[in-house]
Amino acid sequence: MATGQRAFTGGSGDVSVKVLLVGAAGVGKTTVANHLAGQSRFASCSPTVGLRIVEFDREVAVERGTQTLLVALWDCSGDRKYEYTWPALMQGADGILFMYNPQSPNTERELENWYAKLAAPIKLADQQCMIFAHTKSAEDGPEARGAKPKLCTFLSSTPICCCALSNPAQRRHCSVC
Repeated sequence: MATGQRAFTGGSGDVSVKVLLVGAAGVGKTTVANHLAGQSRFASCSPTVGLRIVEFDREVAVERGTQTLLVALWDCSGDRKYEYTWPALMQGADGILFMYNPQSPNTERELENWYAKLAAPIKLADQQCMIFAHTKSAEDGPEARGAKPKLCTFLSSTPICCCALSNPAQRRHCSVC
């Protein structure tokens, strides 16, 4: 589906976007999706089977005030057995949120793979992508170590948000690292 042709029920001036949320299994994609959608469901989540679409709206600043942005956040399973669905998921995507756990080994390589398989084929610009470094605790994250995660060249200019949303005391402590 192309932008503006999605099944949203917004008013005539509303803008809709499709954003993919991708990363390895178990990195907290569903927790972040719930947080971004304003849902309070932060209990431990079971693995996403294939895909879960979360729809919500946000007021965003524009030149002449605000506008409603209708977001379809596609929470994609990190299980490789669903890789055959990726071409269909990519169609009409306006952006991608890449998630990883900086404490897990080989996550940078996995991020590179997600980028190569999803963002590169549809030619998304750096401004259309963001990386979430999600940890169980802010003390475990890259911002606590004072260093930005080492990423491949083609992801080096993509903004990175460090967060620990699984910890109720630290849900409001997301930052750009």
